[in-house]
Amino acid sequence: MKTTVEQVKALVWALADELNAGLSRAVVEPYQQDVTLENISLKKVSPNKGKLYIKPCSKGYEVVPSFADDVELMSPFLVALTGKKHKRYVHKSLQREPIWELEDWEDVRKAAYFFAQIPYQSSLAVIQQNFETKLSKALQDSSEQRRRRLATASIMPLTTQVTTRVFLRNPDVVAEALYRANGFCEVCRKPAPFLKKADSSPYLEVHHIKRLADGGHDSLENVLALCPNCHRQAHYGITQ
Repeated sequence: MKTTVEQVKALVWALADELNAGLSRAVVEPYQQDVTLENISLKKVSPNKGKLYIKPCSKGYEVVPSFADDVELMSPFLVALTGKKHKRYVHKSLQREPIWELEDWEDVRKAAYFFAQIPYQSSLAVIQQNFETKLSKALQDSSEQRRRRLATASIMPLTTQVTTRVFLRNPDVVAEALYRANGFCEVCRKPAPFLKKADSSPYLEVHHIKRLADGGHDSLENVLALCPNCHRQAHYGITQ
């Protein structure tokens, strides 16, 4: 499904904040053309005014290095990242601004980090996805195979640094959803399973029906106050 202009704009603005926060100074700024709204980009602040377009397309995202120096810098990286040459040119007759199509936002993040010349860090979402993939494989193995690996495995876990994008949610939306629920899960209609230690209020979790990461609104119409069980089902269960 094609990503929308609004979704890409939100992602690029957050990505610019992430890149700048990593160095505690502004290295890029997000930009959207007034006339052609799909022309969303990251612009280098200094010393060279390079530009990396990140646009919505039917397969996910188009990534387009614009300035000649950035094309020369990024083309080998994008070929290695995608395993392919560019799809086409923005200006075909002049063979300017090559376009790569990326399906995964994490690959767009990698391209943006390389564009800004900042060492790439995996996001928490990628680490969780990799863990789920490994867990799925481990579950397919026999208990004997798992126990053989456990016999030689370290009991001290490795650590890594991650970057994560956090949405600053409106507390009034959460408070009003909890008030509306009045202590009862808005899916199963059962009372909250326990009272919170902090203030003795019923424990419910406010869930976005359409994820904020997918362009969902932080509004009362897009949230439900759920018990922990229904909240987990909403994220991980089979849709009935």
